[in-house]
Amino acid sequence: MIANRSEAREIALKHLNPDTMLEEVGDEWTVIDKDTIETNFGWLFHVNSHIYAETRNSTYSIKGRTDIFLEKKSGKIAGILRMGSRRGNIRSYEYRRTHSLLSGILALYYAIIDDLIPGIIDLIRQPR
Repeated sequence: MIANRSEAREIALKHLNPDTMLEEVGDEWTVIDKDTIETNFGWLFHVNSHIYAETRNSTYSIKGRTDIFLEKKSGKIAGILRMGSRRGNIRSYEYRRTHSLLSGILALYYAIIDDLIPGIIDLIRQPR
């Protein structure tokens, strides 16, 4: 069992680094600590390039969603999530883990309000 967030963070980074593609440009993965979400069953870490985290220069940002989920109980990396909202991903993972009806409903709800509705609004606002 993982004792705390700091230990979980270390495990996540050991899983991601070294990355040969980032090493080629003198970089490595890092956790964006302010974006970490802790749940009762694990941590969702938002990760990005270390150079980007230090400089906030978007040239160095890894494009797309880059989240990694680590389970508290087993220490297992449950996956690297790249699509959908963070809270939708958490609820979806929780549903797959527990098969709870409430978790399934919340996963669907967040997918609709975080992903589907903004996409529809963007389509409506596009000039014709």
